[in-house]
Amino acid sequence: MFWKEVESAWHDLVDLILAQWPEASADRVMSLAGDRDAFTDYIADRHDLTRAEASDAIEIWMIRQFAGVRR
Repeated sequence: MFWKEVESAWHDLVDLILAQWPEASADRVMSLAGDRDAFTDYIADRHDLTRAEASDAIEIWMIRQFAGVRR
């Protein structure tokens, strides 16, 4: 799944995001509206990660959640 697809389905993915990153706030995640840079910064801040670590974690999450899903 490419980020554009994540962005377009953002509101449907909030529960999956919160399951992966329990320190995240549902309201804050919703407000990010799929902005990848803002999401990466937010995850890094809330989970005490570097920006690179957060970016890698997001990539791994996408692979695990959407492996085999192609449109």
